[in-house]
Amino acid sequence: MSRRYLSEPRLGGYRFFPDPNVRWLGDVVRRWDGEERVWLAILGVPFDGGTVSHRRGSRYAPSRIREYLYSKTNYLVEHDSEIVEGVYDCGDVEVNIVDSSETMRRLAEVADEVFKSAENVLTFGGDHSLTYELIKAARRVSGGEMGLIQFDAHHDTRTEWGQHSGFWLRRLLDENVLKGVNVVQIGIRGSLYSRHYIEHVKNTGIRYVTVWDLRTKGLEQTTREIVRWMGGIESIYITFDIDALDQAYAPGTDHPSPGGMSSWEAIYMIYSFASSLNARWLDIMEVSPPNDQQDQTTKLAAELANQYIHARHKHKSLRTEHGVV
Repeated sequence: MSRRYLSEPRLGGYRFFPDPNVRWLGDVVRRWDGEERVWLAILGVPFDGGTVSHRRGSRYAPSRIREYLYSKTNYLVEHDSEIVEGVYDCGDVEVNIVDSSETMRRLAEVADEVFKSAENVLTFGGDHSLTYELIKAARRVSGGEMGLIQFDAHHDTRTEWGQHSGFWLRRLLDENVLKGVNVVQIGIRGSLYSRHYIEHVKNTGIRYVTVWDLRTKGLEQTTREIVRWMGGIESIYITFDIDALDQAYAPGTDHPSPGGMSSWEAIYMIYSFASSLNARWLDIMEVSPPNDQQDQTTKLAAELANQYIHARHKHKSLRTEHGVV
């Protein structure tokens, strides 16, 4: 494969102290050559042309999230986990910021090649409209049944009016890329939809967990239920719209609102799903550094990515222990 429409990745990160006993994640990550098959690929898509609100800025997120991610050590203490190899950065898709259709065409071409070459893919957006092409690329390599775990304040099943990030899931359902019964949404809240849309969601078979449900039922029980729902599906795509989190934890997004998930709930669920399910793909969307406060949203996105990498490492280790290749 040529690296058409892919920029060269910038590796490294901040170095907070010169400890000879520490290895940084940025020193472990390698540049992808466009040919090698890899365990985990990282891809950026710096495009926010589909953002619905006036608070654009998510096109700056891929580079900023990487800075914080690559500035972490390769060891994660709570899971006694160490990443020593297998992670490759593909760079960013070279988008056309004023042409959504051309950007989606380029993304589809790049995603096809990256998803064919990587066992796992971690993507940084960008706005949530990008998930449409990413899931289609994942579906083409998934083989069997494919499920979706969507962290989001919104259903993203609106009818199509113009180019925006609020109808990507409806298109995937209408085109039979995904089955509604294989979709679960977490973090839904607020007064932005209507009974019309709720009836559509229910009619498609989508399960959704509001933050109210999560808090009243409890984090561990809810997580176990979702793992049980999705456990029989061969491969899982996780999409994380950062507005699933409460604005106190994630102010740097296009549509912050109160009543959302906490950072701990998000971290716990991402690690649980990615370590216990075959969650081969994760995207993190709608992080807007220009609207952030002291980089707290960007830092949280980097930590979610870090937890995902270590969770997939655990999943790989468990499969190896049980003789599954």
